[in-house]
Amino acid sequence: MSAERAPQPVANRRVLVVEDEPELREVVCAVLEDEGYTVVAASDGRQAVDMACENVPDLIILDMGLPILSGEEVASTLREKLAKPPPILVMSAAGTVAERARRIGAANYIPKPFELDDLTDAVHKLLD
Repeated sequence: MSAERAPQPVANRRVLVVEDEPELREVVCAVLEDEGYTVVAASDGRQAVDMACENVPDLIILDMGLPILSGEEVASTLREKLAKPPPILVMSAAGTVAERARRIGAANYIPKPFELDDLTDAVHKLLD
């Protein structure tokens, strides 16, 4: 018998959105909730670490330019604190988003600005 978990229904999939820009955070959360995901949000890196450690999400959508702890620091801290950290989808406006995502071991990345369909496609590929 395989040790892999059986795929969960979308409704049971929990996504942590970490974005300091309130309007973008609200839009991303609303779009993912419309897709059927359970979504929680953090506005800074410290809050993201606390939330992820308290109730480990199935996916973290992580902005890299955050207050208190950067995206890099969030990823590093979660690797230290969690036995099995969730996959990370980086979203960043930085021109080096691919390199930054690779450096933190992210599962994928999406450059800002992005189309909402591109975001939901990336999330579905990582969770479904």
